[in-house]
Amino acid sequence: MSEDTCNATKNDGEPCEYPAKYDDGKCGHHTECDTGAANPEGRPSKLSYERQEKIAQAIEAGKSMTIAARKAGVSRNAVYSWISKGEDQEEGEYAEFHDRIMRARGEGEDFYLSLALEMAKENGDHRFIASLMKQRYPDSWGETDTGVDADTVKLEVSERVSSTWQTE
Repeated sequence: MSEDTCNATKNDGEPCEYPAKYDDGKCGHHTECDTGAANPEGRPSKLSYERQEKIAQAIEAGKSMTIAARKAGVSRNAVYSWISKGEDQEEGEYAEFHDRIMRARGEGEDFYLSLALEMAKENGDHRFIASLMKQRYPDSWGETDTGVDADTVKLEVSERVSSTWQTE
């Protein structure tokens, strides 16, 4: 046995020969987590405080979950898995992450709402942002009428264009 192997006793009584990759001198199967119990997932979570903040700040800025995950160097599925674990916990790192993402989504929604109001004032047309809000935040914007399906539409065409149309 060498010092660069885990050497923890396996279920069969033999010493583990996997490389010791963690601070406690163990492999991913035998390393200890914060509670002192063996880590059932085999390695520590990638969900650090810095990563949580990077993801949350991207969401606050109106970025999608996919972009936020990429910016933090993890997959979107990992982020959704952490959020799901947080829904099941009352306290702990995943519960804190879940709560932080919920607040970030509120900030992101507010970001788009402010943008929609600003564009509506400047251009007199809010439909694009309203439809974006419906897609991104269906819980609060799903029933919003964007005016896209209006019964009547006024279309102004230049005389040069209308002169090319065939008349009966």
